[in-house]
Amino acid sequence: MDLKKPYLIKAIYKWCADYDHTPLIIVNPIKQSIIPQYLKKSNEITFNISQSATKNLHMGKETISFSARFNGVEESLIISYSEIAGIFSKESQDGLFFDKLSSDEEVQRGIDIQKDFDHTASVTSTEKSRINKKPYLKIIK
Repeated sequence: MDLKKPYLIKAIYKWCADYDHTPLIIVNPIKQSIIPQYLKKSNEITFNISQSATKNLHMGKETISFSARFNGVEESLIISYSEIAGIFSKESQDGLFFDKLSSDEEVQRGIDIQKDFDHTASVTSTEKSRINKKPYLKIIK
């Protein structure tokens, strides 16, 4: 996962809050996020993460966690930043959208997250090369 991604998501969330917009996130749940099973029927889920729609919203270093009501039932969710495809304002449709990962990157991402949980794995040469990649900018219209 890009180390800047959590900071960018938090910045857009704050921007939405400052302008009284509704922040929405697009999630592509694969394996890391904890989301009720009945919500995982589609490959892409949009969540309203505004203060009025969530309870106990916490944006950590690896995940976003909160409670929300779905069909009147309160559910707790933990969403990995690596599975967030975008965050945007409902009112202006403006925000940030991230590139989808290839299936090889998804497999590597699952390995990386497992290593984070183990706290004993060393950095592999593949991870080092990914970390040492030059940054790039992409024009989004």
